[in-house]
Amino acid sequence: MTLKQQLFVESYVGISAGNATDAARRAGYKGNDKTLCVVGIENLAKPSIAEAIASRVSEVKKALHADDVLEELSVIARSPWSLFSTARLDDDGKVVDVKIRLSEKIRALELLGRYHKLFVERHEHTDPDGGPIKHQHGLDDDATKLLAKLLGVHPAQLPSKEVDRAES
Repeated sequence: MTLKQQLFVESYVGISAGNATDAARRAGYKGNDKTLCVVGIENLAKPSIAEAIASRVSEVKKALHADDVLEELSVIARSPWSLFSTARLDDDGKVVDVKIRLSEKIRALELLGRYHKLFVERHEHTDPDGGPIKHQHGLDDDATKLLAKLLGVHPAQLPSKEVDRAES
């Protein structure tokens, strides 16, 4: 197959979603829609291209999609706890010890929880006394005078240098 034909196959199976005219355009064939439609139909009739498309469709169907991953994680997360444990028995059939391997189940639950944004980390920042943090706006006296002049107000009318972030 030529490079254009390979590009046609990838476009046809991928972004063009089965539209031969669009796949021909994306593969680099030239012409108006009628010409590209004819090129697309001709390409689909070629055995090597038809075979390549069938192969790619088969590959795409085998690939796991996001919904498949979520479904698999859900199956693991919903599995009974007993599937994650093994018991060791003595000669009389009595349980000697039980090993529980919950890491797979917990990991599946964690990944599902993250996907559904169940675990949101929040950080609260406070000053040493537990109150809101005071920030300085960073203007020195000259800058404050200039700002007041630009705003047409007296410098004393501007907010103080300390600004309570909770109020701003």
